[in-house]
Amino acid sequence: MKNFQTLLKIQETIQRDHQGMDMEGMTMGERAQEIIRQQQYLLDEITELMTALGGAFGKAAWKRWKTHHETVMKMKPSDLDSLEWKEVVFEAADVLIFVLNILALAGVTGEEVLQAVEDKQNININRWESGY
Repeated sequence: MKNFQTLLKIQETIQRDHQGMDMEGMTMGERAQEIIRQQQYLLDEITELMTALGGAFGKAAWKRWKTHHETVMKMKPSDLDSLEWKEVVFEAADVLIFVLNILALAGVTGEEVLQAVEDKQNININRWESGY
């Protein structure tokens, strides 16, 4: 299994080799503009993930007006068949790929992000426990 830093570097290489995005040569302004584009892609992938959560009922998981919305809202992940679950996992992977692009554009390392996540989790727990 690859570590987070390796995933980040692989994604940066993929973007360079297949999308022509040379992050090392980008200015902060160019990075910001690309992050805006990546944000749109990320939002699209999140929508696709929510759609996949509906299983056979498709978009009913997040569209309250859909006929099967109430059924889907009561479902659990274990109610999806193996192909439906595989789609959920693939869409979740797409979400992570665009997050990796954004992190690479921001210039942070995997170690920095993982440490910051741990620090922020501790801060958030302390806030919740203190009635924040």
